[in-house]
Amino acid sequence: MSAWLGGTGPLWLEILMGFLVTVCLLVILVLAIVCQAGLIKSVISLDKAKRITPNQAIQSGVKLFWPALKFNILSKVFLIALLFGFSWVISLVVLDNSLLNLVMYATAFVVLVIAVIVVHFITVFGIASLVLKKTDVVHAVKNAFRLFSKNIVLNLEMGLILFCINIVVGLAGVIAIIVVEAPLILVYMLASLTSWNLLALLFSVLMLVVFVAVLLVLVAWSSTFQLASWVILFDELEANRGEAKVSRLTAHLIKRLTRKRK
Repeated sequence: MSAWLGGTGPLWLEILMGFLVTVCLLVILVLAIVCQAGLIKSVISLDKAKRITPNQAIQSGVKLFWPALKFNILSKVFLIALLFGFSWVISLVVLDNSLLNLVMYATAFVVLVIAVIVVHFITVFGIASLVLKKTDVVHAVKNAFRLFSKNIVLNLEMGLILFCINIVVGLAGVIAIIVVEAPLILVYMLASLTSWNLLALLFSVLMLVVFVAVLLVLVAWSSTFQLASWVILFDELEANRGEAKVSRLTAHLIKRLTRKRK
């Protein structure tokens, strides 16, 4: 950090900056966990036409902070362990580029992708189980894995739909940023060419602020929409009301073929 301060910053200032950064990160972590649990409670309440206030949602998130934090930590630790294992396989391929190691690399990559998908589903369903069913972490993991393994096709369908929506939203966001930033970039270039340094600095800061603001809005909307979608799916699966489109089409096709044979 002393390098960032030009090597002249006093020690107390570095300690203070480190302390403030740590506090900010902890505050962000707490808010993220509380908002996650509160949002899950709010989504189900609104989906069932029940009135819920922001204060009630926050209180629900605060009550379930520690279980939700444990669940998130466990999922992240598991993912990090998977990444370390995948990195070890890559190191084998780099050291010895044999056919066997290439097969190991491809297999490990497929296993990693499948494991990440499974962990994502279990994490969302597990936290939803913590919030909505008031279970402990162990039972939440078991319940989440049961719902995932019992409805694999439906979960994959949902993931594919949300992935396509994210692509559309991302493209719309890029277009929105270009449209909003284009006039600012034009003014900035004119100010730079005419040596209006103060105006150029002002618009460069404005461009950065607008870019960050649009990006935060898109990320917040996408995260909220995805979490709400998975929570509603969790509630449907708990009530045994969810059925994959592929399963319905297959059953309908088999039914029609059976009728024709008769």
